[in-house]
Amino acid sequence: MRIHTVSNHGFSFIELVLVIVMIVTLSAVAVPRYANASARYHIEAAAYRVRNDLIRARDLAIQTSASCVIDFGTDGIGYTVSPQSKRITEGLAYKVSISDAPYNARISLTNLGGDRRLLFNGFGRPDASGSIEVSVGSMKRTINISIDGAITIQ
Repeated sequence: MRIHTVSNHGFSFIELVLVIVMIVTLSAVAVPRYANASARYHIEAAAYRVRNDLIRARDLAIQTSASCVIDFGTDGIGYTVSPQSKRITEGLAYKVSISDAPYNARISLTNLGGDRRLLFNGFGRPDASGSIEVSVGSMKRTINISIDGAITIQ
């Protein structure tokens, strides 16, 4: 005579519900942290891009012994870097849009001595000290330009 034994190799309903509850709980913690980390990445990348372009414009003005203008415009989505050298201008002017990927940021405030343009003379000195504020959502970073040409991020 044979004896049949019943073996349960599956999961019970309670075990499945517990696993789902744990996954939902972990997701509730992880998703906001990911969004915050992503916004921090975007704001830092945008601030460093603006700072590096300001440094490049300053250095280009020194190298060419001619002015270089950065125009931030009024739309808050980007800026244009334009060397003013009559000898070397071809291919050196460029436009940057920080509202596009990978930055997804905006220029929320430009305080450059009353206008939205910054001019570095042939010695690398800006025409005014000031600040540029870059924002992603509620996060903001400020790029400061001192009258001696130093450029820092706060």
